[in-house]
Amino acid sequence: MLTDLRKRLIEFDKQTTEQRLVLEQLQNTRSDVECKLHATATYPVTVLTLPTEIAAEIFVHCLPFFGPWSKIPRVCKKSAPIIIFAVCHAWQDIAFATPKFWSKLAVRLDDIPHGVVSEPGLVESYIDQWLDRAGNCPLSLDLYLSGSAVCETSSTAGPIECNISVWILNPAI
Repeated sequence: MLTDLRKRLIEFDKQTTEQRLVLEQLQNTRSDVECKLHATATYPVTVLTLPTEIAAEIFVHCLPFFGPWSKIPRVCKKSAPIIIFAVCHAWQDIAFATPKFWSKLAVRLDDIPHGVVSEPGLVESYIDQWLDRAGNCPLSLDLYLSGSAVCETSSTAGPIECNISVWILNPAI
């Protein structure tokens, strides 16, 4: 009986040694493939490899342009600032920590859903949150209204578009 047990232990040791060799060969092969991949692959510089300040500046430059006489773009899930929040938490963190990102607010009053407008204080709360994130940056607020009672329509010209631009300098600066 003891002889059989010793033989089994020797066999297990032999199999273990063989399996370790197979594992070592697999690890070496994987390492070789990984080295070849790194040697041949071209990796683009991603935003997350850049310093946070540079990534934040890139995000700010992704924001749509709107000026005193330009039409305010509609919010779209595939454009800044919304798309930046859809990428990853790191991008969200960078955007939330960048006051300049929040220093411009364009509101298309005619695009606000009725359910949002009818809830008291909701729109104001969103605007307050947005502007609070701007910190001490100079603020730009554009309000856009199209074809409402405020902007009369002409039977020949069609709807009149009104842009109200307000440039607010924070007195704390």
